[in-house]
Amino acid sequence: MDRFDLERAMDASQMPALSKALFMALCRCMNVKAGVILPDHRPSLTELARKVSICRSSVRNHLFLLEVDGWITTTPPEAELARREGARTEYQLHVPGSAEFGQAREGRDPRMKREARRARAALAQEQAAAQNGHRPPPARRAVATPARPAGSLFDRAEQRLRAADQEAGR
Repeated sequence: MDRFDLERAMDASQMPALSKALFMALCRCMNVKAGVILPDHRPSLTELARKVSICRSSVRNHLFLLEVDGWITTTPPEAELARREGARTEYQLHVPGSAEFGQAREGRDPRMKREARRARAALAQEQAAAQNGHRPPPARRAVATPARPAGSLFDRAEQRLRAADQEAGR
């Protein structure tokens, strides 16, 4: 699948606008002939933030959403290599449900599984507390932050994780 097929598929998707913009920025880094992002052209979070005109934390959030929905698969470098040699995260771009998607998911990054497990555990704790009539203790933060809006990026990611769990019969 080439870059232009990926861009057309993303245009037709229901992803948030910033996720689409980030995906398009990754598509522009691809080698058209090879169909992959070559090691010399792998963008850092800072470069992606600059290309899309958003902050680094938003880049991380939208990359997570793209990965949960199956548009990208990330393979981060070992911490020592990243520090010593400036190694960057490898991005594989694909359309969810395509043959490339299935192959990429087989060797899926364990970090993604860990993040999904944490999200599920937090959700299970909240549900158990709600059934017992208890409210979970408030999160401890150094600075008070406003509550997330109801249709936030993380709410949609949690909904997708719940749907995937239901499909898997968990």
